[in-house]
Amino acid sequence: MIPSKLATVFSFIIYLQYSHCCEINLDVVDANTDVCVNTPLNIPVITTYGNKTYYLEVNNQVNWHNAYLACKQYNMELISIDSDAEFDYIREFIKSRTTAQKFHVWTSGNDLGTEGEYKWMSNGRRVFSNRWHKGQPDNAGSIEDCIHFWHVSNVYLLNDSNCAHNMAFICQSIKKPCSFQ
Repeated sequence: MIPSKLATVFSFIIYLQYSHCCEINLDVVDANTDVCVNTPLNIPVITTYGNKTYYLEVNNQVNWHNAYLACKQYNMELISIDSDAEFDYIREFIKSRTTAQKFHVWTSGNDLGTEGEYKWMSNGRRVFSNRWHKGQPDNAGSIEDCIHFWHVSNVYLLNDSNCAHNMAFICQSIKKPCSFQ
């Protein structure tokens, strides 16, 4: 076994140890194979849509980088939005959970790699959305690189903001099929 393949197998074993998921025959797994993810550890299941489970954190507002790390601690990742229908569902979910006070909510979207080229950090896909506030993204002051749900004029839509600002955040986990062998 070559060292890089050994490292991949070792990393996968560590992943399985901490995912509390399922047993998989390592003879049939390659580095690009999706494995199942069980309900995240130590947090309640807040809501689900399709194959995703979401957790909204409004009590501990943090910068974008710390939001990313907090989601990782929950065995989740900052949200990526795959469709307009998912966007509408999440927007209504946030709105229903923040009736008394409106919060700005981090997503995984950013253009930290290439200015003006927004991608979801959680899956690397380009952000294709028509759900931006008017005139956004605008990179105001040349310091806005991270995407959040922005509550303006009684509606949550997307905006780019300074990643150092403290905001609420929403994490997701994606349920993937388990195969027991």
